[in-house]
Parts: sequence; C-alpha cells; structure tokens
Amino acid sequence: MKQCIKTNGVLFFFCLISLIITAQEQSVQSNIKCLNYPSSFELLLRHFKGKIVYIDVMASWCKPCLAELKEYEKTDDFFKKNDIVRLFISIDEPKDWNACLKRLDERLLNGYFVTYHRPENSVENNEFSVEVEKLFVTYDEKGNFAGLSVPQFIIVNREGAIVEYKAQRPSNPEELKNQLKQYLE
Repeated sequence: MKQCIKTNGVLFFFCLISLIITAQEQSVQSNIKCLNYPSSFELLLRHFKGKIVYIDVMASWCKPCLAELKEYEKTDDFFKKNDIVRLFISIDEPKDWNACLKRLDERLLNGYFVTYHRPENSVENNEFSVEVEKLFVTYDEKGNFAGLSVPQFIIVNREGAIVEYKAQRPSNPEELKNQLKQYLE
C-alpha cells in the first residue's frame, strides 16, 4: 500500500511539473497583431493616427530581413517608452504567411502584421498592393521590373505621412533612435 502511495505521489509530481512547463510554453504568445487587409496605405495608417510608425517591409525567406529581426531587442525600451508602433509588412506569398508570423513570434516581437498580397477571395478595388510595391520593387530606366529590395525600413510621422523612405535599420540602434527622435516632438 505504501509503495502504491509513493508511486502515485511520484506520478502526481511529474504530472504537476509537466502541467507547469506546458502552461509556461503556452503563456509565451504572439505579441504581433494581424491586421485585416486594407484597401489603401492611407487606410492602414489610420489605425495608428497620432503615433509614429516604424515600418519593416520584409519576407521570411530573406536572410538580411531575418538578421534584422534579431536586432529589434536593442530598441524595444525606446519604442515602448515613446509609444512608437512597429508595423511588419510581409511580401511573402500567401502560402508562407504563417512562416513569416512564426519568424516574428520566435523573436518575441511586438507590433502589427499585414501582408502585401491581396487575399484570394478579395474582389474589391484595391490600391494597397500597388502603393506598398513602390516601397520595395525596383525598376530599370525603361520601367521594366529589376528586382525586389527587402528589407526596407520606413518612418511615418504622427500625421500619417512617410517622412523617411530609407530609415535606419534595427542593427544601427543608436542611429535609428536619433532618427526617430526628430519626429517625437
């Protein structure tokens, strides 16, 4: 009888430890909020009226993009203290959206996420993809597609206007903070 109680006690202890570990793993949730696909860039920025927005145009397959994700922790306190919004715009194909979100979750990043690609079932007229394309697609002098350029970092002021098309990267934290300070007042 004592052996049975001892065995049950050990089993209870291991079950309790397992539950605690599972609860801790589940408590690490995404701090990325997925936004509905907007009809325009202006409409997207209305979500953040009165705030400075730091935009990261990126992709889950882009090695420089992933390297920059690792650098965000150097600016976390500054962004939080100054109520600066991070907005990640993914150029991943729809089949890879989850991979992109997973990359953001792995870094425990805070911010918002929207995809550049229009949802398949969307039938409405939409300017957003064309507007965002101007931020990362390059063309040659004849107007032919020349390539993609990601990551791209952009700063939007409190009035919703793009003020920096080539903002500093998270890997240059002090330069980025100084650049953002211009728009805090």
